[in-house]
Amino acid sequence: MKAIQLPALVKSPDELQVSNLPDLKPSATKYVIRIRACAMNFFDILQIQGKHQQRPPLPFIAGNEFAGEVLAVPTSTKSNPSFKVGDGVFGAGLGAFATMILADEVDLRPIPKGWDYKEASSLFYTAPTAYAALILRARAKQGKWRVFHVSARRC
Repeated sequence: MKAIQLPALVKSPDELQVSNLPDLKPSATKYVIRIRACAMNFFDILQIQGKHQQRPPLPFIAGNEFAGEVLAVPTSTKSNPSFKVGDGVFGAGLGAFATMILADEVDLRPIPKGWDYKEASSLFYTAPTAYAALILRARAKQGKWRVFHVSARRC
């Protein structure tokens, strides 16, 4: 699989590099997800610089928000998986800047009907954060205007 694995912290996303790693294998308790899209959030940028409160040990695969399809369900006979192979899911978990990820069921949701992977990739963290900022903090109301500065970068 391909992944953005950090052997050391970086100063900016421009320093990130793609690595080739072994494909993930089925797990007793986790789903194997083929990532089709991922979101880069401000906390991802802080994390790769070592400036976020969550500091995973090096090396780690960056990224925390993704959407993709189920490749394998948990293999444990104790599990009763909610998703099946081929299902479209979005979720969160360290390691989203890769072509595959292992994810617990609690960290996955079904992709809403009519949504594509790109749209769904930012539903777990980004959408609730944007909603809270716009509705709860900025108190946006119908017919009222708010101006926001958004910085986007192509991954």
